Amino acid sequence: MQRKHVRVAALLAALLIFGIPSANALPEAKVKAIKHSMTDVPALEMAPKAAELVKKSSAKDRTEVAVLVTRIVLSKSPALDSTLVEAISLVASETSGAVAALAAELCPRQAEEIARIAASYAPEQAAQIASGVAKAAPKSAVNVTRRVVGAVPELS
Repeated sequence: MQRKHVRVAALLAALLIFGIPSANALPEAKVKAIKHSMTDVPALEMAPKAAELVKKSSAKDRTEVAVLVTRIVLSKSPALDSTLVEAISLVASETSGAVAALAAELCPRQAEEIARIAASYAPEQAAQIASGVAKAAPKSAVNVTRRVVGAVPELS
């Protein structure tokens, strides 16, 4: 019996290390198309273009597209973190938790502001935003929670 537990644990560890493709993962062709559409976009137009791509995506793919464009934009211009979170939260509030968490992971010094903006535009997602951003930037967890509560008065 002990040997069986060791095998299961080893299998789970291998799956975590090598990754399991998500059932909702975007097809490679769609990923390439999104990356290509963002290549020549000037910095000032990146956030609106990203929001447009998220808005045009199907409901099933919306979160994955939002995360992808967030990664693309912030890898090119980290200073757009708050603007990007705001733009995406405006068009697809259901993605705000994932977008804010990734933005905070990539720009941890801005975690509090990212959480505040995301919660302001998607108050129904405040709990997911607070927990996601707090996990992404644990040093700011207490202040992130305070900023989210401040942005969403119903939580007080």
